[in-house]
Formats: sequence, C-alpha cells, structure tokens
Amino acid sequence: MQPPPGQPPYGQPPYGYPQQQQQQQYPQQQPYPQQQMQPYPQQQMQPYPQQQQYAQPMMGARAPVRMSGALYITLYVISIIATGILVALGSNSATTEAIPFIPLPMIVLGIVQMVFIYKMWNAINDGMTKPTPGAALGLLFVPFFSFYWIFVVWPGWATQYNAYAQRNRLQVQPVAQGLFIAALLCAWLPLVGLVLWAIVLGKVCGAVNALSPRR
Repeated sequence: MQPPPGQPPYGQPPYGYPQQQQQQQYPQQQPYPQQQMQPYPQQQMQPYPQQQQYAQPMMGARAPVRMSGALYITLYVISIIATGILVALGSNSATTEAIPFIPLPMIVLGIVQMVFIYKMWNAINDGMTKPTPGAALGLLFVPFFSFYWIFVVWPGWATQYNAYAQRNRLQVQPVAQGLFIAALLCAWLPLVGLVLWAIVLGKVCGAVNALSPRR
C-alpha cells in the first residue's frame, strides 16, 4: 500500500524530524571488588593472678613480742596478797595508818594489766586482727561498755589468736576460750579466781612466745 502523495514511506520518520538515534548503552558498571574482611586479632585474655589464700605474716616487719609468764604471775600474786594484808591492817584499830596505802597494790596491778593486754594483742596484730591493741585496751575505760568489752579482750583473744595462727600457717597449739570465760566469771572468788587468773596469764604468755620461738 502506497502512502499518500507527499507523505514519507511507512516506517520512516516524517520530514523535518531527525531520525531516532540509537540509544547508546551505558557501559556496564563493574562490580566493586569484594573487600576481604580482615578478622580482628583476638585479644589474649590475661588470667587474673590468683589471690593468696593466706595473708603473709608480718613477723619480719616488726620485732617479735616476748612475754615473761613468771614475771606477770609474780606481780599479780604479790599485788593480790599485798592488798589483802593492807585491808586487814586497815580494819584493825591499832593500824589504821595502812588505809591510805590499800589502793597502791591495785594501782600497780592495773598498770601491769594494761601492759599485759596491749602486748598480748600486739603479738597477733598483722593488720587483719580486730580489734587493734589500742582499741582493745582503750575501750576498757568506757563506762558500762567495759562489762561487754572485757569478754572481747580476754575470751575474744583466744579466737583471734587461733585465726592469726591459721592464716599465717603457724604450727602452734590452739587456745581454748573456756579457761578465759571461767576466769572472768570466778574472778571474785578469793582462791579460785587467783588460781584461774594465774593460769590464764601463764597460758597467754606461752601462746605468745610460741609465735616466735627462740633459736
């Protein structure tokens, strides 16, 4: 079929229109090279240092404590006997001049006891023992509280002594609390209290000296 006169053949663009240019194909984009993922270096876990189960003893950091059982027992017995003699003299009308001297043996005994308490707590003072020697002695002067604290100072010392020996791996004989409790409860009995406290003083001195035996 022929196109009308003046018309371009079928399939060709009209006159005056440029022929459709062939669409240029964009060059195919090259895929991005896959980056090879570098694994992070594994951090080497450093193990925590194992904590020591026992504390290091402080015996090398300070001079060892030594206590003479014979000295403290002698002073204790002499003070008690001297007090009894002065009381007996003061109660006699012929020797009433002894009354002002009655407190003197007990004052001496009190000073000796303070030294004794401080030294026995200082012997096991490794930084972990509670109370400290100063607190053990000082709190005995608190009114009313001292009735409780005296059981911490004496029977409690036996517990702290055994704990001190265990954590410092010392081969010593454990100290029992029963003797200390019995001595406190029987302190007012004339003969029984005297004997029990003499045993307590000797027991404490022996236990302290066992911590640093002489060579």
